[in-house]
Amino acid sequence: GPMRRLPRFYCYLLLSDKGEVYCGYTNDIRRRFKEHNSSSNTGWTRGRRWRLLAVKCFLDDRSALLFEDGEETAMDEACVDQAFTTQTR
Repeated sequence: GPMRRLPRFYCYLLLSDKGEVYCGYTNDIRRRFKEHNSSSNTGWTRGRRWRLLAVKCFLDDRSALLFEDGEETAMDEACVDQAFTTQTR
């Protein structure tokens, strides 16, 4: 039969208009991104305009969460450097 659609989980990086970087985790990247930029956002990310810097897709939430945990310290620097270079110059 047809291949079963696998669930997807995303670990993502956002860049704010103030130069802050935020790392998060979701299973619906479009909805989550809208929430961060929404005026009704009450979390830490409120009051800023966010741009999507990087997204990594996982097939299970455990991997995504483990990646998010390590992301704070072990972010792929090349990826961030590249993103900053292309977006800020």
